[in-house]
Amino acid sequence: LEEDMNRTKGMLESESRLKVRLENEKQQILNDLNQWKSQCSRKEETIRKTECERDKSKMEKSALLIEIERLQAEIKRIEERYRCRLEETSRKSQAEMDAE
Repeated sequence: LEEDMNRTKGMLESESRLKVRLENEKQQILNDLNQWKSQCSRKEETIRKTECERDKSKMEKSALLIEIERLQAEIKRIEERYRCRLEETSRKSQAEMDAE
């Protein structure tokens, strides 16, 4: 009987140690999981910020391209206006020279 009790006691101690080890492993796994979740959340936030900045940059680029087109059209209008003035001035000068 005592032998059975000692054997049972040994088995209980062994099971108790195993239980503690398994609980420690479980806690370590939960800690690792929480750490991975945190890393994932940080990376997702970084991705969201990057995408937001990218979208903002695209809008700014589009606005700048529109402004460039507007300025190029304005340059063409100014060049055409001065070309016409130059031609008119040349005609007047030629007419004055012909009149003399």
